[in-house]
Amino acid sequence: MLAARSYGLLVICFFLLTPLVITAQISSTDSANAYRLKTTAVYLLHEKRYEEAILCFDSVLKLIPGNRAAQIGIAEGNFHLGNYNFALSYLNRLLEMNANDTDAVFRKALVLLSLENYKEALTVIDHYIQLSPKDPEGWYYKGYCQKNEATHSYGTFGDKSNYRKAIKSLNNAIELAGGSHYKSFVVLGNIYKNMDDLNTAVSFYQKAIEADSTQGLPYINIGDVKLLQHDTTAAVNYFNRAIEQNPADEYNLSLVNSRLLKLGMMEKVYRQTEALLADDSTSLNGLLVMGSLLLREKKYKEALTFFDKALYYHPGSSTAYYYRGISLICLEDKKAGKKDIQQAAVMGNVMAKHFLETDPGNIRNWLPSVYNVLRMFTY
Repeated sequence: MLAARSYGLLVICFFLLTPLVITAQISSTDSANAYRLKTTAVYLLHEKRYEEAILCFDSVLKLIPGNRAAQIGIAEGNFHLGNYNFALSYLNRLLEMNANDTDAVFRKALVLLSLENYKEALTVIDHYIQLSPKDPEGWYYKGYCQKNEATHSYGTFGDKSNYRKAIKSLNNAIELAGGSHYKSFVVLGNIYKNMDDLNTAVSFYQKAIEADSTQGLPYINIGDVKLLQHDTTAAVNYFNRAIEQNPADEYNLSLVNSRLLKLGMMEKVYRQTEALLADDSTSLNGLLVMGSLLLREKKYKEALTFFDKALYYHPGSSTAYYYRGISLICLEDKKAGKKDIQQAAVMGNVMAKHFLETDPGNIRNWLPSVYNVLRMFTY
Protein backbone atom coordinates (compact mmCIF):
# COMPACT_ATOMS: atom_id res chain seq x y z
CA MET A 1 0.00 0.00 0.00
CA LEU A 2 2.93 2.27 0.56
CA ALA A 3 5.28 1.48 -2.26
CA ALA A 4 5.70 3.88 -5.17
CA ARG A 5 2.40 5.46 -4.93
CA SER A 6 3.03 6.30 -1.27
CA TYR A 7 4.96 9.36 -2.19
CA GLY A 8 2.27 10.15 -4.66
CA LEU A 9 3.44 11.72 -7.86
CA LEU A 10 0.37 13.92 -7.74
CA VAL A 11 1.88 15.52 -4.65
CA ILE A 12 4.92 16.59 -6.63
CA CYS A 13 3.16 19.63 -7.49
CA PHE A 14 3.24 23.12 -6.75
CA PHE A 15 6.33 23.65 -4.66
CA LEU A 16 8.64 21.98 -7.19
CA LEU A 17 7.51 24.41 -9.86
CA THR A 18 7.64 27.56 -7.76
CA PRO A 19 10.18 30.15 -8.94
CA LEU A 20 13.74 29.59 -7.82
CA VAL A 21 15.11 31.93 -5.19
CA ILE A 22 17.64 34.20 -6.87
CA THR A 23 20.51 35.52 -4.83
CA ALA A 24 23.09 38.10 -5.80
CA GLN A 25 25.58 35.36 -6.61
CA ILE A 26 23.37 33.72 -9.25
CA SER A 27 23.32 35.13 -12.75
CA SER A 28 20.08 35.51 -14.63
CA THR A 29 21.33 32.89 -17.12
CA ASP A 30 22.01 30.33 -14.36
CA SER A 31 18.63 31.06 -12.82
CA ALA A 32 16.85 30.52 -16.14
CA ASN A 33 18.79 27.30 -16.79
CA ALA A 34 18.03 26.02 -13.29
CA TYR A 35 14.31 26.68 -13.71
CA ARG A 36 14.34 24.89 -17.08
CA LEU A 37 16.16 21.91 -15.58
CA LYS A 38 13.79 21.76 -12.63
CA THR A 39 10.73 21.85 -14.88
CA THR A 40 12.22 19.00 -16.93
CA ALA A 41 13.01 17.03 -13.77
CA VAL A 42 9.43 17.32 -12.52
CA TYR A 43 8.18 16.02 -15.86
CA LEU A 44 10.64 13.09 -15.70
CA LEU A 45 9.45 12.22 -12.17
CA HIS A 46 5.87 12.18 -13.39
CA GLU A 47 6.92 9.87 -16.24
CA LYS A 48 8.69 7.58 -13.73
CA ARG A 49 12.08 8.21 -15.37
CA TYR A 50 13.66 8.53 -11.98
CA GLU A 51 17.36 8.27 -12.83
CA GLU A 52 17.04 11.04 -15.42
CA ALA A 53 15.04 13.17 -13.01
CA ILE A 54 17.73 12.80 -10.33
CA LEU A 55 20.41 13.89 -12.80
CA CYS A 56 18.39 16.99 -13.71
CA PHE A 57 17.82 17.93 -10.08
CA ASP A 58 21.53 17.37 -9.41
CA SER A 59 22.31 19.81 -12.23
CA VAL A 60 20.07 22.34 -10.50
CA LEU A 61 22.13 21.93 -7.32
CA LYS A 62 25.31 22.58 -9.27
CA LEU A 63 23.84 25.90 -10.40
CA ILE A 64 22.13 26.75 -7.12
CA PRO A 65 23.76 24.82 -4.24
CA GLY A 66 21.37 23.92 -1.43
CA ASN A 67 18.21 24.48 -3.49
CA ARG A 68 15.40 22.97 -1.43
CA ALA A 69 13.17 21.84 -4.31
CA ALA A 70 16.04 20.04 -6.02
CA GLN A 71 16.95 18.18 -2.81
CA ILE A 72 13.31 17.17 -2.30
CA GLY A 73 13.21 16.00 -5.92
CA ILE A 74 16.38 13.89 -5.56
CA ALA A 75 14.95 12.31 -2.40
CA GLU A 76 11.71 11.62 -4.29
CA GLY A 77 13.49 9.91 -7.16
CA ASN A 78 15.67 7.80 -4.90
CA PHE A 79 12.63 6.79 -2.86
CA HIS A 80 10.91 5.43 -5.95
CA LEU A 81 14.06 3.50 -6.87
CA GLY A 82 14.20 1.95 -3.39
CA ASN A 83 17.39 3.80 -2.54
CA TYR A 84 16.18 4.74 0.92
CA ASN A 85 19.55 5.67 2.42
CA PHE A 86 20.17 8.18 -0.36
CA ALA A 87 16.66 9.60 0.06
CA LEU A 88 17.17 9.96 3.82
CA SER A 89 20.51 11.72 3.40
CA TYR A 90 18.92 14.53 1.37
CA LEU A 91 15.89 14.80 3.64
CA ASN A 92 18.07 14.93 6.76
CA ARG A 93 20.10 17.78 5.26
CA LEU A 94 16.92 19.78 4.81
CA LEU A 95 15.73 18.97 8.31
CA GLU A 96 19.06 20.09 9.77
CA MET A 97 18.35 23.49 8.22
CA ASN A 98 14.68 23.52 9.22
CA ALA A 99 13.32 20.82 11.52
CA ASN A 100 9.77 21.96 10.72
CA ASP A 101 10.00 21.60 6.92
CA THR A 102 6.68 19.83 6.43
CA ASP A 103 7.53 18.35 3.04
CA ALA A 104 10.80 16.88 4.32
CA VAL A 105 9.20 15.61 7.53
CA PHE A 106 6.38 13.92 5.59
CA ARG A 107 8.72 12.26 3.13
CA LYS A 108 11.10 11.10 5.86
CA ALA A 109 8.19 9.35 7.55
CA LEU A 110 7.37 7.51 4.33
CA VAL A 111 10.98 6.43 3.81
CA LEU A 112 11.13 5.08 7.38
CA LEU A 113 7.88 3.19 6.79
CA SER A 114 9.39 1.62 3.68
CA LEU A 115 12.37 0.58 5.79
CA GLU A 116 9.86 -0.96 8.24
CA ASN A 117 11.27 1.24 11.00
CA TYR A 118 7.83 1.79 12.50
CA LYS A 119 8.96 3.14 15.86
CA GLU A 120 10.96 6.02 14.39
CA ALA A 121 8.42 6.53 11.62
CA LEU A 122 5.65 7.03 14.18
CA THR A 123 7.70 9.72 15.96
CA VAL A 124 8.24 11.56 12.68
CA ILE A 125 4.57 11.21 11.71
CA ASP A 126 3.50 12.66 15.07
CA HIS A 127 5.78 15.63 14.36
CA TYR A 128 4.11 16.05 10.96
CA ILE A 129 0.66 15.96 12.56
CA GLN A 130 1.74 18.72 14.95
CA LEU A 131 2.75 20.79 11.92
CA SER A 132 -0.33 19.92 9.83
CA PRO A 133 -3.05 18.65 12.19
CA LYS A 134 -5.82 19.00 9.60
CA ASP A 135 -4.13 16.97 6.88
CA PRO A 136 -5.86 13.57 6.60
CA GLU A 137 -2.70 12.08 5.10
CA GLY A 138 -0.83 12.53 8.37
CA TRP A 139 -3.51 10.66 10.30
CA TYR A 140 -3.73 8.02 7.57
CA TYR A 141 -0.02 7.26 7.77
CA LYS A 142 -0.15 7.23 11.56
CA GLY A 143 -2.88 4.59 11.35
CA TYR A 144 -0.94 2.71 8.70
CA CYS A 145 2.13 2.68 10.95
CA GLN A 146 0.15 1.59 14.01
CA LYS A 147 -1.45 -1.17 11.98
CA ASN A 148 1.96 -2.47 10.93
CA GLU A 149 3.24 -2.25 14.51
CA ALA A 150 0.32 -4.45 15.51
CA THR A 151 0.98 -6.90 12.69
CA HIS A 152 4.64 -7.25 13.71
CA SER A 153 4.09 -7.33 17.48
CA TYR A 154 3.77 -10.40 19.66
CA GLY A 155 0.76 -11.39 21.68
CA THR A 156 -2.94 -10.96 21.02
CA PHE A 157 -3.39 -8.14 23.54
CA GLY A 158 -0.61 -6.05 22.02
CA ASP A 159 -2.02 -6.59 18.56
CA LYS A 160 -5.53 -5.51 19.47
CA SER A 161 -4.28 -2.52 21.43
CA ASN A 162 -2.32 -1.22 18.45
CA TYR A 163 -5.16 -2.07 16.10
CA ARG A 164 -7.52 0.05 18.22
CA LYS A 165 -5.07 2.96 18.00
CA ALA A 166 -4.83 2.50 14.25
CA ILE A 167 -8.60 2.43 13.84
CA LYS A 168 -8.88 5.71 15.77
CA SER A 169 -6.21 7.39 13.61
CA LEU A 170 -7.78 6.15 10.38
CA ASN A 171 -11.22 7.36 11.46
CA ASN A 172 -9.66 10.78 12.10
CA ALA A 173 -8.31 10.75 8.54
CA ILE A 174 -11.75 9.87 7.16
CA GLU A 175 -13.41 12.63 9.19
CA LEU A 176 -10.85 15.25 8.08
CA ALA A 177 -11.33 14.12 4.46
CA GLY A 178 -15.05 14.80 4.67
CA GLY A 179 -16.23 11.25 5.35
CA SER A 180 -14.51 9.43 2.50
CA HIS A 181 -10.82 8.51 2.33
CA TYR A 182 -9.95 5.65 -0.03
CA LYS A 183 -6.64 4.61 1.53
CA SER A 184 -8.02 4.64 5.07
CA PHE A 185 -10.89 2.37 4.04
CA VAL A 186 -8.40 -0.09 2.53
CA VAL A 187 -6.23 -0.22 5.68
CA LEU A 188 -9.29 -0.52 7.92
CA GLY A 189 -10.33 -3.49 5.80
CA ASN A 190 -6.87 -5.01 6.29
CA ILE A 191 -7.08 -4.52 10.05
CA TYR A 192 -10.42 -6.28 10.34
CA LYS A 193 -9.20 -9.05 8.04
CA ASN A 194 -6.21 -9.57 10.36
CA MET A 195 -8.63 -9.69 13.28
CA ASP A 196 -10.64 -12.41 11.45
CA ASP A 197 -13.70 -10.15 11.10
CA LEU A 198 -14.01 -10.89 7.39
CA ASN A 199 -17.48 -9.43 6.86
CA THR A 200 -16.44 -6.06 8.29
CA ALA A 201 -13.25 -6.22 6.23
CA VAL A 202 -15.21 -6.69 3.00
CA SER A 203 -17.54 -3.81 3.93
CA PHE A 204 -14.56 -1.46 4.18
CA TYR A 205 -13.13 -2.72 0.88
CA GLN A 206 -16.52 -1.99 -0.70
CA LYS A 207 -16.38 1.53 0.77
CA ALA A 208 -12.94 1.93 -0.79
CA ILE A 209 -14.38 0.97 -4.18
CA GLU A 210 -17.16 3.52 -3.71
CA ALA A 211 -14.58 6.17 -2.76
CA ASP A 212 -12.45 5.51 -5.87
CA SER A 213 -13.90 3.11 -8.41
CA THR A 214 -10.77 3.32 -10.62
CA GLN A 215 -8.55 1.44 -8.16
CA GLY A 216 -7.97 -2.29 -8.40
CA LEU A 217 -6.45 -2.87 -4.94
CA PRO A 218 -9.76 -3.35 -3.05
CA TYR A 219 -10.70 -6.11 -5.49
CA ILE A 220 -7.39 -7.83 -4.73
CA ASN A 221 -8.12 -7.54 -1.01
CA ILE A 222 -11.60 -9.00 -1.41
CA GLY A 223 -9.97 -11.81 -3.40
CA ASP A 224 -7.68 -12.43 -0.44
CA VAL A 225 -10.73 -12.75 1.80
CA LYS A 226 -12.22 -15.27 -0.63
CA LEU A 227 -9.01 -17.29 -0.41
CA LEU A 228 -9.35 -17.34 3.38
CA GLN A 229 -12.89 -18.61 2.85
CA HIS A 230 -11.52 -21.34 0.54
CA ASP A 231 -13.36 -19.95 -2.50
CA THR A 232 -10.54 -19.99 -5.04
CA THR A 233 -12.81 -19.43 -8.06
CA ALA A 234 -14.28 -16.24 -6.58
CA ALA A 235 -10.82 -15.08 -5.52
CA VAL A 236 -9.40 -15.41 -9.05
CA ASN A 237 -12.43 -13.57 -10.42
CA TYR A 238 -11.72 -10.64 -8.09
CA PHE A 239 -8.03 -10.69 -9.06
CA ASN A 240 -9.05 -10.50 -12.71
CA ARG A 241 -11.39 -7.58 -11.95
CA ALA A 242 -8.49 -5.78 -10.30
CA ILE A 243 -6.44 -6.04 -13.50
CA GLU A 244 -9.42 -4.99 -15.61
CA GLN A 245 -9.66 -1.74 -13.64
CA ASN A 246 -6.29 -0.64 -14.97
CA PRO A 247 -4.32 -3.16 -17.05
CA ALA A 248 -1.28 -0.83 -17.08
CA ASP A 249 -1.01 -0.66 -13.27
CA GLU A 250 2.22 -2.56 -12.58
CA TYR A 251 1.74 -2.42 -8.80
CA ASN A 252 -1.59 -4.24 -8.96
CA LEU A 253 -0.20 -6.65 -11.53
CA SER A 254 2.64 -7.55 -9.16
CA LEU A 255 0.17 -8.15 -6.31
CA VAL A 256 -2.08 -10.32 -8.47
CA ASN A 257 0.89 -12.28 -9.79
CA SER A 258 2.09 -12.98 -6.25
CA ARG A 259 -1.33 -14.45 -5.44
CA LEU A 260 -1.34 -16.54 -8.60
CA LEU A 261 2.13 -17.85 -7.73
CA LYS A 262 0.83 -19.02 -4.37
CA LEU A 263 -1.99 -20.78 -6.20
CA GLY A 264 0.54 -22.50 -8.47
CA MET A 265 -0.56 -20.59 -11.58
CA MET A 266 3.00 -20.03 -12.79
CA GLU A 267 2.13 -20.10 -16.48
CA LYS A 268 -0.37 -17.26 -16.11
CA VAL A 269 2.22 -15.15 -14.27
CA TYR A 270 4.69 -15.75 -17.10
CA ARG A 271 2.10 -14.72 -19.70
CA GLN A 272 1.22 -11.53 -17.88
CA THR A 273 4.87 -10.61 -17.38
CA GLU A 274 5.70 -11.35 -21.03
CA ALA A 275 2.78 -9.14 -22.08
CA LEU A 276 4.13 -6.36 -19.86
CA LEU A 277 7.59 -6.61 -21.47
CA ALA A 278 6.07 -6.81 -24.94
CA ASP A 279 4.40 -3.48 -24.27
CA ASP A 280 7.55 -1.95 -22.73
CA SER A 281 10.79 -3.91 -23.05
CA THR A 282 12.50 -1.53 -20.58
CA SER A 283 9.91 -1.95 -17.81
CA LEU A 284 11.75 -2.24 -14.48
CA ASN A 285 8.94 -4.27 -12.93
CA GLY A 286 8.77 -6.60 -15.91
CA LEU A 287 12.53 -7.22 -16.02
CA LEU A 288 12.78 -7.78 -12.26
CA VAL A 289 9.78 -10.09 -12.14
CA MET A 290 10.92 -12.20 -15.08
CA GLY A 291 14.43 -12.46 -13.68
CA SER A 292 13.09 -13.44 -10.27
CA LEU A 293 10.82 -16.09 -11.73
CA LEU A 294 13.82 -17.59 -13.53
CA LEU A 295 15.86 -17.44 -10.31
CA ARG A 296 13.16 -19.40 -8.52
CA GLU A 297 13.47 -22.06 -11.21
CA LYS A 298 17.28 -22.03 -10.77
CA LYS A 299 17.83 -20.80 -14.33
CA TYR A 300 20.61 -18.52 -13.16
CA LYS A 301 22.17 -17.53 -16.49
CA GLU A 302 18.80 -16.63 -18.00
CA ALA A 303 17.88 -14.68 -14.87
CA LEU A 304 21.16 -12.78 -15.02
CA THR A 305 20.36 -11.44 -18.49
CA PHE A 306 17.17 -9.82 -17.20
CA PHE A 307 18.91 -8.22 -14.21
CA ASP A 308 21.67 -6.96 -16.52
CA LYS A 309 19.01 -5.35 -18.71
CA ALA A 310 17.29 -3.89 -15.65
CA LEU A 311 20.53 -2.21 -14.57
CA TYR A 312 21.29 -1.06 -18.12
CA TYR A 313 17.98 0.79 -18.34
CA HIS A 314 17.61 1.55 -14.61
CA PRO A 315 21.10 1.87 -13.06
CA GLY A 316 19.59 3.30 -9.88
CA SER A 317 17.60 0.18 -8.93
CA SER A 318 18.91 -1.34 -5.70
CA THR A 319 16.65 -4.38 -6.17
CA ALA A 320 18.27 -5.15 -9.53
CA TYR A 321 21.72 -4.96 -7.91
CA TYR A 322 20.58 -7.27 -5.12
CA TYR A 323 19.12 -9.99 -7.34
CA ARG A 324 21.95 -9.75 -9.87
CA GLY A 325 24.28 -10.35 -6.94
CA ILE A 326 22.32 -13.44 -5.92
CA SER A 327 22.42 -14.69 -9.53
CA LEU A 328 26.19 -14.22 -9.74
CA ILE A 329 26.77 -16.03 -6.45
CA CYS A 330 24.64 -18.92 -7.68
CA LEU A 331 26.86 -18.99 -10.77
CA GLU A 332 29.90 -19.24 -8.44
CA ASP A 333 31.10 -15.67 -9.09
CA LYS A 334 31.01 -14.84 -5.39
CA LYS A 335 33.26 -11.78 -5.55
CA ALA A 336 31.18 -9.96 -8.17
CA GLY A 337 27.94 -11.12 -6.54
CA LYS A 338 28.87 -9.80 -3.11
CA LYS A 339 29.98 -6.51 -4.66
CA ASP A 340 26.50 -6.06 -6.20
CA ILE A 341 24.80 -6.94 -2.91
CA GLN A 342 27.01 -4.46 -1.04
CA GLN A 343 26.07 -1.79 -3.58
CA ALA A 344 22.39 -2.55 -3.03
CA ALA A 345 22.86 -2.29 0.75
CA VAL A 346 24.61 1.07 0.42
CA MET A 347 21.60 2.28 -1.56
CA GLY A 348 19.30 1.21 1.29
CA ASN A 349 17.96 -2.12 0.05
CA VAL A 350 16.49 -3.97 3.05
CA MET A 351 17.01 -7.47 1.63
CA ALA A 352 20.67 -6.76 0.83
CA LYS A 353 21.30 -5.42 4.33
CA HIS A 354 19.76 -8.53 5.86
CA PHE A 355 21.86 -10.75 3.58
CA LEU A 356 25.10 -9.06 4.65
CA GLU A 357 24.17 -9.07 8.34
CA THR A 358 23.27 -12.78 8.30
CA ASP A 359 25.40 -15.82 7.61
CA PRO A 360 23.97 -16.76 4.20
CA GLY A 361 24.71 -20.47 4.59
CA ASN A 362 23.25 -22.17 1.52
CA ILE A 363 22.91 -19.37 -1.02
CA ARG A 364 19.97 -21.13 -2.63
CA ASN A 365 17.99 -20.40 0.50
CA TRP A 366 18.14 -16.76 -0.60
CA LEU A 367 16.41 -17.33 -3.92
CA PRO A 368 13.15 -15.39 -4.25
CA SER A 369 10.36 -17.21 -2.46
CA VAL A 370 6.78 -17.35 -3.64
CA TYR A 371 6.08 -14.70 -1.00
CA ASN A 372 8.76 -12.14 -1.86
CA VAL A 373 9.28 -12.65 -5.57
CA LEU A 374 7.09 -9.66 -6.34
CA ARG A 375 6.38 -7.86 -3.09
CA MET A 376 9.39 -5.52 -3.33
CA PHE A 377 8.87 -4.51 -6.93
CA THR A 378 6.79 -1.40 -6.39
CA TYR A 379 9.32 1.19 -7.40
